[in-house]
Amino acid sequence: MAKGDSLADQLFNRDTVGQLAGHFDDVGVFSNDPFVTDVMNGLHDLELKARISHIADVLARHLPRDFGNASVAIYKALPPPLDPNLQDDSFGHVISAPLGVFVKIMGLKVILHAVSTCERRSLSGSRWNPQFGYSSTNTPWKPCSACGLGRPMKTTM
Repeated sequence: MAKGDSLADQLFNRDTVGQLAGHFDDVGVFSNDPFVTDVMNGLHDLELKARISHIADVLARHLPRDFGNASVAIYKALPPPLDPNLQDDSFGHVISAPLGVFVKIMGLKVILHAVSTCERRSLSGSRWNPQFGYSSTNTPWKPCSACGLGRPMKTTM
Protein backbone atom coordinates (compact mmCIF):
# COMPACT_ATOMS: atom_id res chain seq x y z
CA MET A 1 0.00 0.00 0.00
CA ALA A 2 1.17 3.48 -0.76
CA LYS A 3 1.94 5.80 2.12
CA GLY A 4 -1.16 7.74 3.11
CA ASP A 5 -3.68 5.06 2.19
CA SER A 6 -6.50 4.90 4.70
CA LEU A 7 -7.02 1.98 7.07
CA ALA A 8 -10.10 1.13 4.99
CA ASP A 9 -7.90 0.95 1.87
CA GLN A 10 -5.37 -1.24 3.65
CA LEU A 11 -7.95 -3.71 5.04
CA PHE A 12 -10.57 -3.83 2.28
CA ASN A 13 -9.13 -3.64 -1.22
CA ARG A 14 -9.03 -5.72 -4.40
CA ASP A 15 -6.40 -8.07 -2.94
CA THR A 16 -8.19 -8.77 0.34
CA VAL A 17 -11.60 -9.04 -1.35
CA GLY A 18 -10.01 -11.50 -3.79
CA GLN A 19 -8.65 -13.43 -0.83
CA LEU A 20 -12.16 -13.67 0.68
CA ALA A 21 -13.68 -14.66 -2.65
CA GLY A 22 -10.95 -17.25 -3.10
CA HIS A 23 -12.10 -19.06 0.04
CA PHE A 24 -15.60 -19.38 -1.44
CA ASP A 25 -14.27 -20.28 -4.87
CA ASP A 26 -12.05 -23.00 -3.39
CA VAL A 27 -15.06 -24.78 -1.87
CA GLY A 28 -17.31 -24.26 -4.91
CA VAL A 29 -19.75 -21.74 -3.42
CA PHE A 30 -19.30 -19.00 -6.03
CA SER A 31 -16.73 -17.83 -8.55
CA ASN A 32 -14.06 -15.38 -7.51
CA ASP A 33 -14.17 -12.82 -10.35
CA PRO A 34 -17.89 -11.86 -10.37
CA PHE A 35 -17.85 -11.40 -6.59
CA VAL A 36 -14.72 -9.24 -6.63
CA THR A 37 -16.16 -7.13 -9.48
CA ASP A 38 -19.43 -6.59 -7.58
CA VAL A 39 -17.63 -5.68 -4.35
CA MET A 40 -15.18 -3.30 -6.00
CA ASN A 41 -18.02 -1.38 -7.67
CA GLY A 42 -18.26 1.62 -5.34
CA LEU A 43 -16.03 0.26 -2.57
CA HIS A 44 -13.32 2.92 -2.86
CA ASP A 45 -15.69 5.75 -1.90
CA LEU A 46 -16.77 4.05 1.35
CA GLU A 47 -15.32 4.35 4.83
CA LEU A 48 -14.26 1.33 6.88
CA LYS A 49 -17.56 0.24 8.45
CA ALA A 50 -19.49 1.03 5.29
CA ARG A 51 -17.11 -1.23 3.36
CA ILE A 52 -17.86 -4.10 5.73
CA SER A 53 -21.61 -3.58 5.21
CA HIS A 54 -21.17 -3.27 1.46
CA ILE A 55 -19.26 -6.55 1.28
CA ALA A 56 -21.94 -8.23 3.44
CA ASP A 57 -24.62 -6.95 1.02
CA VAL A 58 -22.72 -8.35 -1.94
CA LEU A 59 -22.29 -11.65 -0.10
CA ALA A 60 -26.08 -11.82 0.24
CA ARG A 61 -26.37 -11.67 -3.55
CA HIS A 62 -23.78 -14.41 -4.11
CA LEU A 63 -24.53 -16.86 -1.29
CA PRO A 64 -27.46 -19.28 -1.33
CA ARG A 65 -30.72 -17.47 -0.53
CA ASP A 66 -31.63 -19.95 2.21
CA PHE A 67 -29.92 -18.89 5.44
CA GLY A 68 -29.16 -22.48 6.48
CA ASN A 69 -27.40 -23.20 3.19
CA ALA A 70 -25.64 -19.83 3.29
CA SER A 71 -24.39 -20.61 6.81
CA VAL A 72 -22.99 -23.95 5.67
CA ALA A 73 -21.29 -22.23 2.72
CA ILE A 74 -19.72 -19.65 5.04
CA TYR A 75 -18.54 -22.35 7.41
CA LYS A 76 -16.91 -24.29 4.58
CA ALA A 77 -15.20 -21.13 3.28
CA LEU A 78 -13.82 -19.90 6.60
CA PRO A 79 -10.07 -19.40 6.61
CA PRO A 80 -8.07 -21.68 8.89
CA PRO A 81 -8.03 -20.64 12.55
CA LEU A 82 -5.21 -18.43 13.71
CA ASP A 83 -2.44 -20.08 15.66
CA PRO A 84 -3.26 -19.35 19.33
CA ASN A 85 0.42 -19.69 20.22
CA LEU A 86 1.42 -16.66 18.12
CA GLN A 87 1.75 -13.40 20.01
CA ASP A 88 2.13 -10.95 17.11
CA ASP A 89 -0.86 -8.73 17.97
CA SER A 90 -2.33 -9.56 14.57
CA PHE A 91 -5.94 -8.71 13.82
CA GLY A 92 -6.06 -11.94 11.88
CA HIS A 93 -8.28 -12.12 8.84
CA VAL A 94 -10.07 -8.76 9.04
CA ILE A 95 -11.55 -9.41 5.60
CA SER A 96 -13.74 -12.02 7.36
CA ALA A 97 -15.61 -9.26 9.25
CA PRO A 98 -18.35 -9.00 6.58
CA LEU A 99 -19.17 -12.67 7.21
CA GLY A 100 -20.18 -11.83 10.77
CA VAL A 101 -22.28 -8.89 9.59
CA PHE A 102 -24.03 -11.09 7.02
CA VAL A 103 -24.79 -13.76 9.63
CA LYS A 104 -26.01 -11.17 12.15
CA ILE A 105 -28.36 -9.46 9.71
CA MET A 106 -29.67 -12.55 7.94
CA GLY A 107 -29.88 -14.59 11.14
CA LEU A 108 -31.86 -11.84 12.82
CA LYS A 109 -34.25 -11.73 9.87
CA VAL A 110 -34.76 -15.50 10.15
CA ILE A 111 -35.36 -15.29 13.90
CA LEU A 112 -37.80 -12.38 13.56
CA HIS A 113 -39.67 -14.23 10.82
CA ALA A 114 -39.87 -17.35 12.99
CA VAL A 115 -41.12 -15.41 16.01
CA SER A 116 -43.66 -13.57 13.87
CA THR A 117 -44.87 -16.83 12.34
CA CYS A 118 -45.16 -18.50 15.73
CA GLU A 119 -47.06 -15.57 17.19
CA ARG A 120 -49.46 -15.44 14.24
CA ARG A 121 -50.14 -19.15 14.62
CA SER A 122 -50.58 -18.96 18.38
CA LEU A 123 -52.96 -15.99 18.28
CA SER A 124 -55.91 -17.88 16.84
CA GLY A 125 -58.97 -15.88 17.77
CA SER A 126 -57.07 -13.04 19.45
CA ARG A 127 -56.79 -9.61 17.97
CA TRP A 128 -53.52 -7.74 18.08
CA ASN A 129 -53.58 -4.08 18.97
CA PRO A 130 -50.20 -2.47 18.20
CA GLN A 131 -50.63 0.08 20.96
CA PHE A 132 -51.76 -2.21 23.78
CA GLY A 133 -50.66 -5.70 22.79
CA TYR A 134 -53.10 -8.56 22.72
CA SER A 135 -56.82 -8.00 23.01
CA SER A 136 -58.58 -8.46 26.32
CA THR A 137 -60.27 -11.66 25.18
CA ASN A 138 -59.53 -14.61 27.41
CA THR A 139 -57.11 -16.44 25.12
CA PRO A 140 -54.95 -19.04 26.86
CA TRP A 141 -51.36 -19.79 25.98
CA LYS A 142 -51.25 -21.78 22.77
CA PRO A 143 -48.08 -23.21 21.22
CA CYS A 144 -47.26 -22.72 17.56
CA SER A 145 -48.25 -25.77 15.55
CA ALA A 146 -45.00 -25.49 13.55
CA CYS A 147 -42.36 -25.34 16.26
CA GLY A 148 -44.12 -25.80 19.62
CA LEU A 149 -43.11 -22.35 20.83
CA GLY A 150 -45.65 -19.92 22.12
CA ARG A 151 -46.27 -17.38 24.78
CA PRO A 152 -48.97 -16.52 27.25
CA MET A 153 -51.53 -14.09 25.93
CA LYS A 154 -52.39 -10.97 27.89
CA THR A 155 -55.90 -11.29 29.19
CA THR A 156 -56.28 -7.78 30.59
CA MET A 157 -55.19 -4.34 29.48
